[in-house]
Amino acid sequence: MYPYALTIIRKIIDNTIHASLWNNILKILIAVWLFFAGIHTYIYCIIALTILDIATGIPASMKKGVPFKSRILRKGLIEKVVLYLIMLIAVFILELVVKTAIEYDSFYMVLVVTMCISTYELTSILENIAILRPELPFISRLIKLSNKIQEKTLDIAEDRVDKTKI
Repeated sequence: MYPYALTIIRKIIDNTIHASLWNNILKILIAVWLFFAGIHTYIYCIIALTILDIATGIPASMKKGVPFKSRILRKGLIEKVVLYLIMLIAVFILELVVKTAIEYDSFYMVLVVTMCISTYELTSILENIAILRPELPFISRLIKLSNKIQEKTLDIAEDRVDKTKI
């Protein structure tokens, strides 16, 4: 599969010089899709949570009295997407290197990073819901639970890293 993906990426790069901007964007998205084909479920989860965060964040900010500015939304969204992609690409490459070195078949590191990103997004969504619906007392408990899950996930990841060093 990887030689096929590399061939497609090379063809995309060769054809990029003579293509329009939208055509180039489409080709880049296809190349990214091929690269992440093994972890697409994780990406779907992160994309869905990010969209839900935006959908709850805009009304929450308006309720707080902050005017909606598409420039701020765009800047924050671009930063978030770039950060998440860099994290997933780095972990995916690290996972491939480790997989070839010690020959295991699971995507544990990608799962841990996805869980961290997901709990961060869930916390943000719950905070937005708490602003929109302050009469729901269980939301604050869910926020605390989400923060604990995120901390526990990081602790488990640190323990696994410490065990592999020994």
